[in-house]
Amino acid sequence: MSDLPVGQDALAARAALLDRVAAPRLDVDAARARVEGLRAARRRVRRGAALTCAAVVVVLALGWALQDRPDPDQVVADREDTEAPTTTGYPSTTTTPATSVAPPVEASIAPATSQPPAAVTTAPPLTAAPTSTPAPNQVMRVELRAPATAAAGETVSIDVDWVDADHDGDPPAISIDWADPAVSSLDLVPPTRRCDAPGPGGGGLERRSFRYASPGPKQVRVTVRSCGGEGAYAETITATTTLVVTEPRLGDEPARTVVAVAPRAADGTVPPEVLDDAVATVRSPDPLIAPFVRPPRTPALAQYGTSGPATVVVVPASAQGTLQLTWEGSSCVSSAELPAAAVAPVGTVVLARSC
Repeated sequence: MSDLPVGQDALAARAALLDRVAAPRLDVDAARARVEGLRAARRRVRRGAALTCAAVVVVLALGWALQDRPDPDQVVADREDTEAPTTTGYPSTTTTPATSVAPPVEASIAPATSQPPAAVTTAPPLTAAPTSTPAPNQVMRVELRAPATAAAGETVSIDVDWVDADHDGDPPAISIDWADPAVSSLDLVPPTRRCDAPGPGGGGLERRSFRYASPGPKQVRVTVRSCGGEGAYAETITATTTLVVTEPRLGDEPARTVVAVAPRAADGTVPPEVLDDAVATVRSPDPLIAPFVRPPRTPALAQYGTSGPATVVVVPASAQGTLQLTWEGSSCVSSAELPAAAVAPVGTVVLARSC
């Protein structure tokens, strides 16, 4: 066991020992002050973190107490998984004390007052009508069949044959100009409707009859009109034919024609009797000459003279006297004086009626 110095010698030995273990140029007082400062800073950081945590807890408690409780049926929570970003940093030579981070506060937004959804009426989309080009109109074909010749006073007929591939509706109206200056026909126009669309088609044969009063060549003009001439598919077709009207004859004897026109009353009406249905009798002023009698003209036609309904009667060329029309079962008589043949080869007389 070595001997230890005591007294002043011991203090000196201690100082010498400290001098041997001390770091060169180390200020012990400064190091002690540095340590004390670091300890004080650490205590301040810990007190600040504690205060921060207390404040966060108070805020969370107040937010939870004050928030409205939403109806679970009206709130739809969209949750998204998020990843916290990872930050890679370089190590620092200075170590800082850990700071407590408050957990994120989830803010709750109070739902707006629930209102019933407004009724929305969606109009159907407008659909453009399909456009289609209408079929072109098919031209109606008209064909006439007539004799080449006919005698005046005799019945002549013309057949009108018509065909229309897209006809729709009633049969067409047919009118004829017979080219006789003394008498004409009455063409009845049936009621029709306009044609704005093509139809299934149609056709027919119509016969029209006439009795000529004057001889000579005649150009007959036939007009066929469908749908009253109205509409995109209405048509008016005109066809002509020529025939020659010969002089009237009574067997081998020469004859002439007389157009007898029905009388008119003061109000413009005509007698109800059909002139063609009458028996025509020529009574000569010479009692020695027998009356000339002509039977009714058949078929009965709707013909007109210069002033009203008329009938064409064939009489002997030399006939003179009075023309009388009588009807079976009627006491009425219509009569007129015959004009002389030299004055009027085609005579026109207006009958006077008596009953």
